[in-house]
Amino acid sequence: MDELHSFVATLAGVLVFGHLLTIKLDTFVVFSLRDLLVPGQGPYKPIAVNIGIFALYVMVLALFSSWVRRFIPYRYWRAIHYLSFLTFALVTIHGWLAGSDTNEPWLRALYVGGAAAVTFLTMMRLFARPKVVSTCPCVE
Repeated sequence: MDELHSFVATLAGVLVFGHLLTIKLDTFVVFSLRDLLVPGQGPYKPIAVNIGIFALYVMVLALFSSWVRRFIPYRYWRAIHYLSFLTFALVTIHGWLAGSDTNEPWLRALYVGGAAAVTFLTMMRLFARPKVVSTCPCVE
């Protein structure tokens, strides 16, 4: 499970890189490399793009911390890893505000469904307590 999680996280990073590359190569709205990496520079929907840039920073931090996890204290890695919740929120807001297909029903369903799933799983994580089962035959 840990390897799958690591693979999916790295794949997400590769897909974000692909997203930035296609934006850079697109000629409809011209973005410089600086526009893609420095908040406040972009020519298109600046608030939405800035949110995406901050999401990129948080995602890179979380990915990097996972790659160097054995070299940093666990509590630091865990604290940084909790930022993935922030990343999800920022990416969802970025997509909602900047996406060219945002008004399409299928994409709205994807945003709402993803947000509902993450919210539900987060609530389960926070409030559901695992049942402790005793393995000792002497305890009744």
